[in-house]
Amino acid sequence: MAELTAIIAAVKQHPRTFDFTKDTLGESLCHVTAMAIIAFMGSEIDPDGNPWPELSEAYADWKSTVAAGEPMAVLYRHMRTLDQMEGLHRITATTVDQTYGTDEEARSLAEWFQEGSTKQNRPPRPFYAFNDLAINNLNDWCDQHFAAAFR
Repeated sequence: MAELTAIIAAVKQHPRTFDFTKDTLGESLCHVTAMAIIAFMGSEIDPDGNPWPELSEAYADWKSTVAAGEPMAVLYRHMRTLDQMEGLHRITATTVDQTYGTDEEARSLAEWFQEGSTKQNRPPRPFYAFNDLAINNLNDWCDQHFAAAFR
């Protein structure tokens, strides 16, 4: 009878364990993803693991006078932050939708940065997508979450 009680308790716990609105599950997954995107940005690589293209000579000269020594994506100190990476969430019991940026300025900067411009000799530098680090970290985080839920 004790074994049956344990099984029933596990079955009752099961829906809550997979509900993104419970126990900050959805928010935690957004945080793990944001941290991995920041890490790739810090290494100046795109979500597929490719290095970002170098700045054009003209843009690099301009940037050296405006923000000498600053890495890409931090020019205005508004784009590469944890808040912007976590962005806006729409979390339901079964889905998590995470959108870059907490405001229109951040989203506009991200679009400018990711799309690039042939007219301005500014190559695209995509950053906001799942990358290998995010997938690995999410798998690890979920493994720990589910192991704890079923102890």
